[in-house]
Amino acid sequence: MKNTDTTREAILSSALSLFLEKGYTETSTNDIRIKAGNLSRGGLYHHFPKKIDILRAIPEYLARQDTSYQEIMSTPNLSILEKLRLVFIHECQSLELSKDGRSIFQLLSDVSFADVHLRYNENYLIPLYESMIIEGNKDGSVHVKNARATAEIIALLLNQWCIPSTFKNDQQDINERLDLLSDMLNLLGVPLFNTELKQAYCQMVLCIKKNEKASE
Repeated sequence: MKNTDTTREAILSSALSLFLEKGYTETSTNDIRIKAGNLSRGGLYHHFPKKIDILRAIPEYLARQDTSYQEIMSTPNLSILEKLRLVFIHECQSLELSKDGRSIFQLLSDVSFADVHLRYNENYLIPLYESMIIEGNKDGSVHVKNARATAEIIALLLNQWCIPSTFKNDQQDINERLDLLSDMLNLLGVPLFNTELKQAYCQMVLCIKKNEKASE
């Protein structure tokens, strides 16, 4: 990795740690540059002219740490629907095991990060899901009329509507939302949820809620 990439990664890693510890608003660019190895102000601003630019880069930074998507997509003898399930199961398990991953959802209560999360859905996750749905139509594992709209439903409802950090739901409410979303996706031609995925998602939610309670 080039030195400039190393510096950028150090900034993002330091910023994420501080955002989780102090919150986005209470973290200054000075805090970030010091934690990133006492970086000069010019060095920080070369990569990120504004603090909001750092925040906007956090979701993609986290995604780069995980190469499992490429591994899942290259797995032979699986339909696109099966691969899509594995992607979500892995995401759930990764967040369950990762303190930073679980805590990321706590930042959704911050208006600035909620906006970043929506942008990430729009610019990265929705196109990714859409491309998988299109491929699923080709291999016959899904039967979707509007791939884009269905991808939007999956991204926005599963990644926000069913997350307790966005809506202060109890476990029963989360289960009911997952059942409703499952029924909706079945009608749309994407029978995504099976027992394993639902269990993985519920376990992740329990970990998020436990982490939130511990941080109160």
